[in-house]
Amino acid sequence: MVTKQGLTLAEFLALPEEDETLEFVDGEVIGKVSPQTQHGILQFEICQRVNTAGGSQGFRAIPEARFIFGEPPRAYVPDVSVVKLARLPLDDRGRFANHLAMAPDIAIEILSPGQSAGHLLDKLAFYMANGVGLGVVVDPERERVIAYRPGDEPRGVASPKSLSFAPVLPDIRLDLAALFRALRPLAD
Repeated sequence: MVTKQGLTLAEFLALPEEDETLEFVDGEVIGKVSPQTQHGILQFEICQRVNTAGGSQGFRAIPEARFIFGEPPRAYVPDVSVVKLARLPLDDRGRFANHLAMAPDIAIEILSPGQSAGHLLDKLAFYMANGVGLGVVVDPERERVIAYRPGDEPRGVASPKSLSFAPVLPDIRLDLAALFRALRPLAD
């Protein structure tokens, strides 16, 4: 849902924080679809799996962080971002900075009911053109993912296969059967 139009990036960044997560694209402020249960479970599982596997390689999965990058600059909030820790800026206290004027290494979007396909495709195209090494769309309804890599055609991968995080993290694979199994109650 578009909430404001004709703003500059500076005006967008000066807006008060709201309950709704906002993105900034070409002068428009766009509210993200509110996450629901399946979205939250998948987001948690992806972060946990990437942080377990990628932590030893100096990478961290971060949910819902705003990244400002590209030309002209846009502000996006991927559902999960994966970033090499050495690339994250630090604040004056030596902690990771809250404001990220950079592209994530990997951007993962989880489809939500009612989410605009056009906005999502535009977002993935922007990611690929502006330094993101891997873009992933997770489709919980179809239990599949679509991987976007710079210079390559999007590729769909369905459960029970796994998704390689190459070229960013070539040693990490996301087991899709295990990921989507998290959407079901645990067996006794």
